[in-house]
Amino acid sequence: MTPYAGHLLNYSSCSRFVRSSSQKSIEIVGKGDVVMDCVLRDGSVSSFCVCGVLDVPDLAHPSISWRKLREKEYTEFGEGNYISFNKGTKVIFEAVFEGNLFKNPEILHSAHITCDFGHQALGH
Repeated sequence: MTPYAGHLLNYSSCSRFVRSSSQKSIEIVGKGDVVMDCVLRDGSVSSFCVCGVLDVPDLAHPSISWRKLREKEYTEFGEGNYISFNKGTKVIFEAVFEGNLFKNPEILHSAHITCDFGHQALGH
């Protein structure tokens, strides 16, 4: 989910609601795809496309649903303050724990990964 509609490709309007992690109902106004250029710990850059990203203008920052990534056969591996998301054996992106969120270092902007392991993540 993102509040930045300008970053979405193949945009299409829609009107529905999603419940945030704080249980607040917030409006979805569209969806599209976003290409992310993420800096990995070794300094290399991983470019990948996330399809079906929801445009949620009232969201404070971009967020990624772990549940949705798992549905697309991504796996995650945690180590210290880092977490890696892989597709097969390839590392797609990594995030570092800052405060109470995982932050994904991206070249142009950052996305936050909100997690609650015993609960659905950001339940779309």
